Amino acid sequence: MAFGRASVSTLDGFDLIHGDQTSFEFWRIDTLGVLRQIVRLEFETVPVEEVDLTGFLAGFEYHLDTKPAYSALVADSLGNIWVGEYRHPGVPPDSRSMDWLIFARDGRWLGNVAVPGRLRPVRIYDDTVFGIWTDELGVVSVRAYTLIKPRLSGRE
Repeated sequence: MAFGRASVSTLDGFDLIHGDQTSFEFWRIDTLGVLRQIVRLEFETVPVEEVDLTGFLAGFEYHLDTKPAYSALVADSLGNIWVGEYRHPGVPPDSRSMDWLIFARDGRWLGNVAVPGRLRPVRIYDDTVFGIWTDELGVVSVRAYTLIKPRLSGRE
């Protein structure tokens, strides 16, 4: 099932951040299994189109009419949750950037960050994103990128 849904999770300290990609929503669950927060964003579903069903994806069974809402969740060192836009896992990464939506620990949307399309972030600190880079030949390496944050007036 090429456009099936998968569970996507990350840890923020001892909290589990979890979502199932059916809608733009993820949950914060504490160590006792108590649901502490639900973060939702209005999201227009993207239909699966005929072009999605050709080439590499030919031969898969398709049971869903829409693509997943997002691909990945990553918690940064400040407790913010990064939500990666959906990219089909079977399609090789390319040079196009991938948007990651950033949410504060309290659920507020902070903004978007464009990350190189060949980079899969795995650790994010206040000013640096570390990730796995896949080049055009499929060779992987570790890369680090500096985050350039806007200056907020009155809060410098």
